[in-house]
Amino acid sequence: MRGWDGGKRVWGRKRWLAVNSAGLIHAAAVRPADVPEGEGGRELLRRAVEAGRLRRVEVVRRRGRAFAVLPRRWVVERTFAWLGWYRRLSEDYEFVLERSVSWIYLAMARIVVRRLDKLSVETSIQL
Repeated sequence: MRGWDGGKRVWGRKRWLAVNSAGLIHAAAVRPADVPEGEGGRELLRRAVEAGRLRRVEVVRRRGRAFAVLPRRWVVERTFAWLGWYRRLSEDYEFVLERSVSWIYLAMARIVVRRLDKLSVETSIQL
């Protein structure tokens, strides 16, 4: 399912992520682009609560219409950039929404495994 978001001029799907301070995903939601951000955010929070992965939520609100740097927003944006490295997530290839969410989790699992491997190599060199 795909949709059109006229405000952002996006055709396809939108992704929502709940991440921790290290940028690791706790929950993900993918919906058609015509779904409002608030509704997608509520679904994301519902999924995170159902999975038992959510303890504290920090909602960052905009102040005014002028550009302002929002605190901790870069953590989520960095995670989206990491996911963009993977071909299946760089464009909208999937027909089923749940499959797209599964690819997000698989990509994040690969990122975590690569970090652990890098950490184990650094630790063995120090020993």
